[in-house]
Amino acid sequence: MVCGPNHEFYAVDANWPGSVHDARVLRNTNVFAAFESGWRPFPGAVLLGDSAYPLKEWLIPPRHQNPNDETEQRFNRKHKSTRRLIECSYGILKERFPCLNHLRTQPYKSGMIVMTCAVFHNIACLIDHEPTEEYVYNEEDNFQNIDEEYQEEAPNVGGMNRVNSLLDYFRRRV
Repeated sequence: MVCGPNHEFYAVDANWPGSVHDARVLRNTNVFAAFESGWRPFPGAVLLGDSAYPLKEWLIPPRHQNPNDETEQRFNRKHKSTRRLIECSYGILKERFPCLNHLRTQPYKSGMIVMTCAVFHNIACLIDHEPTEEYVYNEEDNFQNIDEEYQEEAPNVGGMNRVNSLLDYFRRRV
């Protein structure tokens, strides 16, 4: 899922069973294909992902787990506080539709239920203009199952340039 600042879902792909790695799911979506081909919803747009995702020019994971550089630490704090929107959006979606907490249906049907709930959630966001309850992100909710198979072997030059430009922003903010 990809969400925006108002907890609306911009993209949802519920076609994969839960045991599939997030990076593999992303690689097989229209979002990935569109961003890889250069499409952006607005100039300079990027997606933030957790450390399980590869670095791309348009997909920015956090810097090293425990960076020593203060600029990278500030970057990671801002990255984390911004990326928590998706975790909050998941929580709000599950609060709105408790059936999502314990789906016991066939995978295809479960995917359709998730998609339907996401659409109804977006409609509710439009009507309410804000979620009914704010989900408090708990650090323990962030399961980072980094699978070496999905990590990029060669550094992504465009991605590194993008991260460096973002780090420059944080250096100037001292």
